Amino acid sequence: MSNITLTPQELVKRGKWIDYRDPIWGDSYNWSWNRSTNDVKFVTLHHSVTDHNATPDDIALMHMARGWGGIGYHFVITKDGTVYYVGDIGTARANVLNKNEQVIGICMIGDFTKHLPSDEQIISAHELCKFLLFDIDAYPYLKDWNQLVGHKDMQATACPGSSWPNDMRKRIIDSRPYTPVENTPVPPLPEPEPAPAPSSLVRDENTLIEVGGDFKIMKLLTIKELLTAWKRELEEIKNIPIGVRDILELKTTLKDVAGMIQAVGSDVIDLRNKGGVNCSVYTSKLKEITAIVHGRGWSRTKVNKIKKLLEEA
Repeated sequence: MSNITLTPQELVKRGKWIDYRDPIWGDSYNWSWNRSTNDVKFVTLHHSVTDHNATPDDIALMHMARGWGGIGYHFVITKDGTVYYVGDIGTARANVLNKNEQVIGICMIGDFTKHLPSDEQIISAHELCKFLLFDIDAYPYLKDWNQLVGHKDMQATACPGSSWPNDMRKRIIDSRPYTPVENTPVPPLPEPEPAPAPSSLVRDENTLIEVGGDFKIMKLLTIKELLTAWKRELEEIKNIPIGVRDILELKTTLKDVAGMIQAVGSDVIDLRNKGGVNCSVYTSKLKEITAIVHGRGWSRTKVNKIKKLLEEA
């Protein structure tokens, strides 16, 4: 008798795992014989050649009608992606003629000469195969995805369907369902709160202004002090090793600079090269950079474009 308990964590966490060895018809622990773990060399995929909504019990009754002592597979994956553990993996079962001692058999419910597996079946098949190939140390010959085969790879048959191995096998390995997963767009950062407009026109670099928004170095700065701080902030941007993981830091810093632009107002643009900063150049470049950052998606091309704009500022 073989009674090997399995706990594939990914399937368990998603509520897609059921140990069904006791409830299902037939002998799940002895039939057709107990084998050595050294005999097992493949994880083999089958399809049931039944209606897509069939159950593990339906398959077991079909095998009972053949005079077998239990269900022929070790696992059955239903249309909704639930994996049923139906035959102990320590037993040989009935998967591939004359090679049953070599395989762990997985049957996906459906007739894949007429339709494709469901997205849920592809995802659950990936998680189950990954568990069998990489997480069970007792099987020395199950080491990588090269041991994942279809019934037709071991015997003359159409099983597990028309799209094996050219498409179905690759999708199981990559956990890539047929329905594309839509990328959720990243919402843009909220605009800085409007800062109070200067009470009078800025006419020289010692005029005090109130700085609001997200730039919180201090509340009152002279134009010269603000421009010096602005220059320091921009130098920090240039020193960021811009990459995909740095986008949040870059957005936060740009948000601070945008707050400064809004706080100072258009009058500052007329103060050229005060505090070592040419306001008009930086304002122009920052507008271009901000437009790129707030655009949809993120790529290395955008990163390089931002880096080039920063170098030109």
